[in-house]
Amino acid sequence: LQRLPHFLQANFLLCSEGQVTMPPLQRVHVVARNIRPLGSFSPSSCSSEPVPSGTRKINKLLVANRGEIAIRIFRAARDLGIRTVAIYTEDDQEALHLRSADEAICLASANGERASYLNKASVFEAVRASGASAVHPGYGFLSEDSAFAEGIQKMGVIWIGPPPQVVDLFGDKVLARAAAIKQKVEVPRGPVDPCSSPAEVRSEMKKLGVEFPIMLKAVHGGGGRGMREVHADKDLDSAFQHCAGEAQAAL
Repeated sequence: LQRLPHFLQANFLLCSEGQVTMPPLQRVHVVARNIRPLGSFSPSSCSSEPVPSGTRKINKLLVANRGEIAIRIFRAARDLGIRTVAIYTEDDQEALHLRSADEAICLASANGERASYLNKASVFEAVRASGASAVHPGYGFLSEDSAFAEGIQKMGVIWIGPPPQVVDLFGDKVLARAAAIKQKVEVPRGPVDPCSSPAEVRSEMKKLGVEFPIMLKAVHGGGGRGMREVHADKDLDSAFQHCAGEAQAAL
């Protein structure tokens, strides 16, 4: 964390309610290999603190996200004097987050898959084309994909987020729970090992003395997917199948 003191400051600035003047949006279609600025760069303030020895300075930041998440990061980066790059799909050509960045790149299809915020190859290409020195994933989308984090680092680009091995650890909810318990962090009561059927859930509830309502969470769910609150036994079977199916479809 000490390697990114300025951006840690930026993360705290995300909660600021101050008004930010955005550059006018030039309605242009930007492709991965033809970058055009959306507006002039005029940061409201720049930090004059010297960059610590051995620390890589962030000159241009690409945010691999959209919507309010990206806007908040762009706002903080602008206050720190960091140039920003947005990414978008063709469906998002009028998206508000494009107004907040200095440049924007339309994601192209890659590896036989359609362009999307979840297509790693598309985002990698956007990073290369932009010349960004750092990538912030926001949350959701690829922020919990360790292969994406590792790929960004292999490109020689600063990854603003936990190391890939930590992403892997917390991507598996059973391992994450075990790690929390090992560090003496309190967690809700639940089974040590995952349940593979509604019958196992009922058995574990009986052992633990737990009654409804309960929360079901898929081991590899993420971003709210694969999670259901169950208020009665009659709803358990359908909720279990829904969690498993939703998590599998998402991953």
